[in-house]
Amino acid sequence: MDSDWVFNLNCTAKPTQTSKYFDENIIPKEFYDNVIKRNKIGLFNDIKKNPRLVIEITTFYFNTLFFYFNQYKSTKFGMPFKIKWELINDQKITMNFYELVLFYQYITIRKSFASNFGYMLSMVFNYLTLLKQALTLIKKKEDPCCYYYLATNITNKDQFLLFIRQFIIT
Repeated sequence: MDSDWVFNLNCTAKPTQTSKYFDENIIPKEFYDNVIKRNKIGLFNDIKKNPRLVIEITTFYFNTLFFYFNQYKSTKFGMPFKIKWELINDQKITMNFYELVLFYQYITIRKSFASNFGYMLSMVFNYLTLLKQALTLIKKKEDPCCYYYLATNITNKDQFLLFIRQFIIT
């Protein structure tokens, strides 16, 4: 990639930071304290207040990390990626292709509770699974009242369905 073309990006650049650095620093500001303390209830409360952030995190995991890892396995390259959510200490982090691949390996090879980002992902997936179970009850015309604690200020299943639609496309 030694051309003079304007859009020449060195996609095979060596990592500038370790995966451990990214694991500690790309946790969203809203979730940071509860992830570091491993506070499941507090993290669930943060998740229910930030549906857009949950969508950004899951999109980052599936559409960026997983995709780039598959690109790497098939000897293709990708572009650098800028973390879009607000980080602790107002940092701006951009990860190159190889850092994204190494970070994906870092969080998937370890148990989910061993890395901060892996823990946060497992709690987000737990929360979304519970919402999916409640959605199944609603579709079966049953009352999902035992799942109302997953939302804020919910008194009936119509309100709960609207809340679920912020997270899950039905």
